[in-house]
Amino acid sequence: MNKTEYMNIINEKLTAAEALCADLRKLRGLQKLAQSITGSDALVSFEALGKTIADKEAELKTVRGELQKARRIVKKLDEIEAIETGTAPAPAPKKQAVKKPAAKKPAKAKTEQAPKDAATPAA
Repeated sequence: MNKTEYMNIINEKLTAAEALCADLRKLRGLQKLAQSITGSDALVSFEALGKTIADKEAELKTVRGELQKARRIVKKLDEIEAIETGTAPAPAPKKQAVKKPAAKKPAKAKTEQAPKDAATPAA
């Protein structure tokens, strides 16, 4: 897939997410309204309404995940395109940050061991 197709997917997912958010607002409003009316248990099935809201929330979460994935892909494609056209420098290889803290800990341990060693020959 190319960048244009991913951009179309992003637009579709944004539209779907907006529609789902609107549906959720309506359903939650209906739920609050039904809860405020006395005797609404006979008119409204709160279990079905709660299940519908949960299903819409799960669907919205899925759509947002797909949207985020498509956005990351477009961002990477933009970076690749910029590198190919020469408008951006190639990224430098990332250094592993894990090795730096590990190197600091033994250095501290050596400094702590030095006074102990100095105390032993003096005794």
